[in-house]
Amino acid sequence: MPEAFSPLEFLGHVRRNRAIPVWITGCSLLAAMVVSLALPNKYTATANILIDPPSASDPRISTAVSPIYLESLKTYEQFAASDTLFSRACDKFQLLDAKGSPPVESFKKRVLEVRKLKETKLLQISVTLPDPKRAQAVAQYLAEQTVALTVGVTEARDRQVLAQARSEMVVAAKALGEERNRGPQGVAGTVEVLEAEINSLSHAASSITAQLGEADGMAAEAAARFTEMTRAKSADAEYYGREAAAARAKAEALRTREQTIESTLQLKGALLAKAKAAQADNDALVRSAEGAYDQLARRVAELDAAVGTRSEQLRIVDPGTVPQKPSSPNLLLNCVAAFVSSLVIAAAVLCLTFSVEKQRLAHQRPPLQVARRGTA
Repeated sequence: MPEAFSPLEFLGHVRRNRAIPVWITGCSLLAAMVVSLALPNKYTATANILIDPPSASDPRISTAVSPIYLESLKTYEQFAASDTLFSRACDKFQLLDAKGSPPVESFKKRVLEVRKLKETKLLQISVTLPDPKRAQAVAQYLAEQTVALTVGVTEARDRQVLAQARSEMVVAAKALGEERNRGPQGVAGTVEVLEAEINSLSHAASSITAQLGEADGMAAEAAARFTEMTRAKSADAEYYGREAAAARAKAEALRTREQTIESTLQLKGALLAKAKAAQADNDALVRSAEGAYDQLARRVAELDAAVGTRSEQLRIVDPGTVPQKPSSPNLLLNCVAAFVSSLVIAAAVLCLTFSVEKQRLAHQRPPLQVARRGTA
């Protein structure tokens, strides 16, 4: 049956074997110091980019400080960490050898870090290289190219939207011209022509009505004289009879013409009503086309004035300084890590040796007890 763990026995084992943790710790610290001093120094330069929200005319400005909006700004990390941009930086500053070694992807993971600080609008670009001046130059170059790239993408997107809006405005202008030139269809003449004809016919009807009244009066007068002369058996009766017949014929002709004009006026009136209805419909279509064209024209003007300002604006607030102290290797950090690791290893070794010693003593104890009984 295994014996219970005894802290006093373990402390005694540690005291007897205190050289083990000393040697392990010393060797670990020595190795950490040697490795840290042997590794080449590397310097980290950091450039900071501030992401300004869109202009006040953009409705998204109301969400400029919301956590969701700030989290959405992490997409700008992809601009700064793009392989194409880093490859251009490698070519410009000759970070790779003539054979292109090491590979750009693995090299970028070692030397470049891009992150958007949590709950802020600050984008950081950190570059780690053996040469501090080159590290700062690369960080500044990547920051400048990131700003230029985002501006170019934003302007290209806005100009694409502007081009589409202008195309729609051209279509609306063409539709407006067609509606203005179309005019009312299927009616005999325009409203103006029909109104002029109706006015002319109305004047003619008024004139004929007056003439008809005079003709009826003359016919009545001639008929009365004819009757009077006939009763008087005058020789002028025949003359007045012809006058009365001529007056009646003239009145009938005027009455027939008046009826014709009245019929024509009714027809023209119906045509005028139809023409006005068609003109009203056409005017409504023209107003609708004008409204659509004016709306698109205002939208084009707004888009043209807002090109490049409808999205976030990136500006470099700190191009970074030439680092004076190396970021790696960190001698103190490496020694602390080696010390902590050595303590863990020493504790494991001591536990293992203590367990082995306990098992060895357990195997040796029964013979000793028998020997002691025989002596007694």
